Amino acid sequence: NLNRALPAISTSLIALPAPHIAARFPAGVAAFEAQGPFTRDVLFDIEQSSVEHAVESRVHEFVGGRMCARAALAQLGLPPVSIPSGLDRAPVWPQGFVGSISHSRGYCVAVAARVNDIDQGRSIVALGVDVEQVGEVLPELWPQLMREEEIIGLQSLDANARAVKASLIFSAKEAFYKAQYSLTGEWVDFCDAAIEILENSFVLHIRNVDLPIARHSLSFKGRFLVCPKHVVTALAI
Repeated sequence: NLNRALPAISTSLIALPAPHIAARFPAGVAAFEAQGPFTRDVLFDIEQSSVEHAVESRVHEFVGGRMCARAALAQLGLPPVSIPSGLDRAPVWPQGFVGSISHSRGYCVAVAARVNDIDQGRSIVALGVDVEQVGEVLPELWPQLMREEEIIGLQSLDANARAVKASLIFSAKEAFYKAQYSLTGEWVDFCDAAIEILENSFVLHIRNVDLPIARHSLSFKGRFLVCPKHVVTALAI
């Protein structure tokens, strides 16, 4: 059921397993979630420096994401370890592991996997997870975030379906961009890819064949979850 409610999430400094999100990824991916507010005292010193001058909302997001990421890595057998930010602000995962973090309005989720975990004969080399609030991808933003064919498809829907699908399209692109960036180190424009929404999954089609990620594949499949107030998208490469 795509329209399920999330389980109760502790507001203490605890990240809880998120099997409903892990199920959207291949086998071998661990997923955890948490609901803020959070405090800085759970961070390693090197992580503290990443939010030393950050506004409080950014601190909450950072702390929640690191809590969830450490919990996911622990499920994979890794002792507590720092996950600092690189110069590009992307998380620096421990050697041999890949992962992704997302947050929205105090809700945080992180996923992680061992690089050498095999699912149906292939290795997981990159992960992307994204959370978006339904209704926040407003029509005035569509020209910046979507291709013409995606906008035309949205215009034919009623208001509720349009809000959900717009969130899914944007979120799917964000999940893909996180995964591909960890491989290529290159940014991708929102209009360089088109999203095809299926029943409980999506396919991202590369429209700019000059992108470095296009050498890997011209299409990438992910899955999604629609909750009452937000959507979660999941993609593994």
